[in-house]
Amino acid sequence: MEVNACRPSEVPASGERLQWDDYSRLEKDKEGDKMNTIASQIAAEIGKPVSAVENVIALLDEGNTIPFIARYRKEAHGAMDDTSLRTLEERLKYLRNLQARKEEIINSVEPPSHSRRQACPDHRSRS
Repeated sequence: MEVNACRPSEVPASGERLQWDDYSRLEKDKEGDKMNTIASQIAAEIGKPVSAVENVIALLDEGNTIPFIARYRKEAHGAMDDTSLRTLEERLKYLRNLQARKEEIINSVEPPSHSRRQACPDHRSRS
């Protein structure tokens, strides 16, 4: 399997190498996928459906508190208790902060003035 030195985590499982225009598509998709990735990760951790976690995240983003969500928005989260909701909120904050830190580090390492082609040459010529 070929390994792309630029972004090994984005190499498809089939072993095919990503093309440069695939990177721009991935960057656009990341914005929409961040919420789904975080929601699915939290859902797996607390053992609740992804849809319920997404609903609670939306309620938290609107400024609702955990006690309010627990008492008055049961239709949105099913049967989550206060402990599950608090765990969800803590993990959400942590994962969002982690994601922001990752982006900050990537931006500091890879200045916007350099394109990915300049920063990481194409390795197709290698065998």
